[in-house]
Amino acid sequence: MIRVRENITITVVYGSPEEAVIVNAVSVAASKLLEEGIEANIIQVYMPGTKPSISVNGVYVEIDELLHLKIEEKAYETLIENITNKVSELVSGIAAMTIKENV
Repeated sequence: MIRVRENITITVVYGSPEEAVIVNAVSVAASKLLEEGIEANIIQVYMPGTKPSISVNGVYVEIDELLHLKIEEKAYETLIENITNKVSELVSGIAAMTIKENV
């Protein structure tokens, strides 16, 4: 079986050096995702005075004690959506080719 590696982007925004600890939770989630064949690109943004926030492929994730699990969940949700869109495009293309051949 061929295993395809998927990529996601996790963006971490924080406004004080003390809040940078959330990057640790993101790293834990990224490690678990990598074990499943999902590579997480982590973008850290330090903007003084900004409330901390995290997003997975642009989808906001609530920050709490279950953060690493929520990141993993969002990663899977966005990947499933991407795969569904790719399959839909492929099926549409095959259908269009079949119609063209039969005309």
